[in-house]
This record gives sequence, C-alpha cells and structure tokens, in this order.
Amino acid sequence: MQGERHRVIVGVDGSDHAKRALAWAVAKTDIFGPVTPLLAYSMQPLGDGLGMPSMYYEIDRIVKEDAEARLTASIEGFPELVERARVVCRSAGPALVGASADADLLVVGSRGRSALAETLFGSIGSYCVKHASVPVAVITEEAAIEPTIGRAVVGIDGSPNSVEALIWALRHVDPDGEVIAVGCWTDHTFGEPPLPNPELEATTRALVDKTVDEALATVGTESVEAIRARPAVVTDIRRGDPRIVLRDLAATADLLVIGARGHRGVSYLLLGSTTTSLLHHPLSPTIVVPLAE
Repeated sequence: MQGERHRVIVGVDGSDHAKRALAWAVAKTDIFGPVTPLLAYSMQPLGDGLGMPSMYYEIDRIVKEDAEARLTASIEGFPELVERARVVCRSAGPALVGASADADLLVVGSRGRSALAETLFGSIGSYCVKHASVPVAVITEEAAIEPTIGRAVVGIDGSPNSVEALIWALRHVDPDGEVIAVGCWTDHTFGEPPLPNPELEATTRALVDKTVDEALATVGTESVEAIRARPAVVTDIRRGDPRIVLRDLAATADLLVIGARGHRGVSYLLLGSTTTSLLHHPLSPTIVVPLAE
C-alpha cells in the first residue's frame, strides 16, 4: 500500500466497541472514502537484557500472532478490508495519530478492551484528540450503521475552531439533512443559580445569538464553493452548561461535531466533570475537528 492515501483510519482491538466503529466507517465509505483498519500492540522491555534475546523474540512472536488474530476477528464480515488491514508494533495512540497523518478521518470506539472506559479514553482517545491533525470520530456502541448522516449538532462558541466544525458538518451531512448550530451560555458555575434577571438574560441571549449568526456568516465567505449542496441549517440558542446542552441535543442526532480548541472546546471539556463530559460519555458519535493550520 506504499504511496496510497488512507482516507479513513479505524483503530481496532477486537472489542465490540471497536467493531462498531469499524462498521460505522465502512457504512459511510461513500462519504469519507476507503477504510484502513489498524491494530497496534506494544512490547515492554524484558529484564536487564542478559541472556534474554531468544525469549524476547519468542514472546514478540506470540504477542504479534495474538494481535494478528484480533485483527482478523475485528474485520470479520468485511472481506474487502483484508488487504488494507494493518498490524503495527507501537503504542496505540502514537500509532493511530501517525497513520492518520495522510488520512481525512481517524475513527476510534468510545470504549475498548478495558472495562475502565474513562481510563482508556484518557490514554488513547484523548491522545488522538489532542495530537491528530485530522478530525477524530469517537463512535458509541449504539451508533446507527447508516450510509448517510442526516442530522448533526454543532457547538458554536465564537472560536475559529467552532467555525471549522460547522464547515465540516456542512460538507458531510446529507444535502437533505439538517445541521443544528447551537449556542448556549451559563451564568453560574457552582452553588445555587442567581436570582432571575430578565434584562441580563435577554442581553446574554442576544450576544450568543449574534455569535452563532457571525459563525454562519463566516462560513458563507470561506471555502463554501467546496460545499455544493448544503443541508438545511437551523440555530438553537439556549441557557445551560454547554456540555449538558450539547450532549442532550446530540442524543437525537446522528452526530455531534465540536472543535478541538476554543472558548468551550475539548481542552475545556476534558478539564470539566467527567460525568458530563461529551467525550467520556457520548450519547451519539462525536466528531472532534482540529483547527486548520
């Protein structure tokens, strides 16, 4: 496959979550392009190196054979992927990010072989989101396996990265579908909410509404010639914690699309409560779009 562009890299490990992520990507080949499943395994150094080489090579052979068997199990039912599937000896995060450097999308399951979903995402999914140069799709085990994307929710916070997320959604949602541009705010962080202040709420809502409108206007002047038939765009402005609002709206959508950086981007979300974090507990497939260089 030397010289071939890998349009979509999917991290697999033999788990049901990874298999779902692979099925999701394969179903959308017409949207994203051909899929390359990748399974990474790593070897830890053994002892002090004295008298160990033969044992190391034997263990390496066993571990590699196990990885190849898990890859075979992962792509069962997808004979067209046999020639494209790859096994690499490298830590999973760096392996996936490195392989996706010449791809258009990196896809991972929301959980993996470990039952500690949060820990796994923190070590692999978080690494991919922070370091990948391409959008990263985090796919839930309940994700619908459909060839099209009918409805996407996009978080808009006024940052350039949220505009990139909006452009990504417009390019990939079905022309007959719908993109929901969401702007939200919260006027308290801890303790009881403040007393009602209709004037302040009206002013804040107007500012958030303006932020979303400006993002839509920016999309109208940047690279939109590449977006031929665009889906319908509606705005949704509401009060509430962005993590909770977006998560709830995404529960009835095909995708949640957010920027990797911004006023309320992934950097903020990963520092927030893990019980409401969009990436630790997604209710729908989530696309994290990096800021274009």
